Amino acid sequence: MIPNMIVPTLSRYDLLQGMVQSIDYPVQHLLIIDNGGELTDLVVPNIVEQVTIFSMPNPQGVATSWNLGVKCFPHDPYWLIVSDDVTFDPGTLELLHDVSGPESFIQSDEWPYFQFFTIGEDWVSTVGLFDEGFHPANFEDDEYQWRAGQHRMAMTRMTLPHNHVKQGTVFAAGNAAKNMRTYPENESWFETKKAVLDLSDGGWSLSRRRRLSWD
Repeated sequence: MIPNMIVPTLSRYDLLQGMVQSIDYPVQHLLIIDNGGELTDLVVPNIVEQVTIFSMPNPQGVATSWNLGVKCFPHDPYWLIVSDDVTFDPGTLELLHDVSGPESFIQSDEWPYFQFFTIGEDWVSTVGLFDEGFHPANFEDDEYQWRAGQHRMAMTRMTLPHNHVKQGTVFAAGNAAKNMRTYPENESWFETKKAVLDLSDGGWSLSRRRRLSWD
C-alpha cells in the first residue's frame, strides 16, 4: 500500500478528478492541497482509505505545498507527490510503490521529471526539505537536485507509464506574464545558492513571498 499521495492543485479541478480516478493501487492517505480554495466535489475510488482536503486561503506555491505534504506524514518511509495534471496507466502506481522506499528518490524519465516522484525519509534527513524561497514555481526542483548531488545522492529516473497534459499552474493561460516576472528572481536565487555553496533548504521569507506573489 502506498502510504500517502500528496497532490497540490490550484484551479484545474477537472484534471485533478482525472488524476484521482486513475488511482488503481491502494493508497492509505490522499492529501489534496487546494491552493485555489474552491474545490467543492471530488469522487475518490474506494481503494483510497482516507482523504484530506486542505482548502488554502491563498496559493502556497510548489515548494511550500510539497513540504506541507511531507510534514503531514512525518512517520511514513516515503512520500508520493503528484501534479494534478497527471494520470497513471494501469499498474504504474504498483510499480512505483515496489521500487520506492526510505533510501530512494524515484521519478519519471519523461520531462518534466518532477511531475510526480517519491522521496524517501533518508533524503529528507540528509538533503532536507524543498526551499520555499522559490515561489510560486520554478527552480525548486533544479535546486533540490543540485543540493542532492552535493551530498552524492542520485535520483533514479525510470519508465513509469502515464499521461501528463501539462496544463498545471505554470502552463495555464493567463500566467505567462506572471511567470516572466518571477522566473528571473527564482533563477537568481538558485544561482546565488550555488555560488556560495548554500546547501540549506532555505526557509520561508515574508519579503520574497510578497514580492513574488501571483495572488
